[in-house]
Amino acid sequence: MKLIFIILSFFLTASTNERAQSISSTAEPIDFIKEFYTLYIEESSKWPTDFSVMEKIKREYCSEVFLNKLESKDLFYDPILFTQDVSREWIDTIRI
Repeated sequence: MKLIFIILSFFLTASTNERAQSISSTAEPIDFIKEFYTLYIEESSKWPTDFSVMEKIKREYCSEVFLNKLESKDLFYDPILFTQDVSREWIDTIRI
């Protein structure tokens, strides 16, 4: 249930981003969300994680308003995935 809420809130905030609008105008919303989470999980699961690549993915798919909210939080977990550890195997279980 949390994952559904996360995905929906992500999609709603991402729709205000220029890049997100151009992607979503040519792709189905489900494909857009799946593409984001696939890239995000894949990069998050690498060791060591390249945070510059993570930021690039977030800037490409998320709105500035959403990113500002994330940056204003001092969290000890990934606020997009709601976890500290990430497994690449999650990609195979994404259902939207």
